[in-house]
Amino acid sequence: MLTPPRLPGGLLPRIATCFGGGVGRCKEELCGALSGGIMAVGCLLGRTAPGGSWDQAAAVAADLRSRFAAQNGATSCGRILELLGPQEGMDKRRLLTGRVAGLLCESLAAAEA
Repeated sequence: MLTPPRLPGGLLPRIATCFGGGVGRCKEELCGALSGGIMAVGCLLGRTAPGGSWDQAAAVAADLRSRFAAQNGATSCGRILELLGPQEGMDKRRLLTGRVAGLLCESLAAAEA
């Protein structure tokens, strides 16, 4: 089982903050939920020193993106929001984030196989 590195409390939410709404709420870039999944890949499999290999991390991130696109029909925030339709608060976005966690598990499992 992969164990993420220990980081000071609250650091990951701070790092991820500006990915909400694509990038800085512009809704034109990569979906924030997918961005978070890719950040998780980096935490689990990313290189630990400059120049280190990141082949496995890149492969898992590409697989996650592919799975996300197949399941959701797009990767851009604006298009995803159109496809999700009207919502109360952020309910559908929260569900999408949970689905990304499941896709991440699938991508990690496929990489181990």
